[in-house]
Amino acid sequence: NLYMEDQPQESLMPYESIFGLILSSSLSFLLVFRLNRSAARFWFARQSWGIVIASARALVGGLLAHSSHNPRVRDEALKWSAAYPV
Repeated sequence: NLYMEDQPQESLMPYESIFGLILSSSLSFLLVFRLNRSAARFWFARQSWGIVIASARALVGGLLAHSSHNPRVRDEALKWSAAYPV
């Protein structure tokens, strides 16, 4: 702290501003890259979940088309297919 008191304020200002500029620039680039990666993971998860839902709908459609017309069997098959995406 004694060294800071001996130096005039004008000589410390350029170094502080350069340090702040470098620090804020590097942190902003890091934040942008992290946000970009998290957005990519979000869209991948959304696409994957869409594929699961589409295959579950196709499974139910097949069950309804090819099952017997017995309502009890149909309802039981639909209960099992509802557990498929989970």
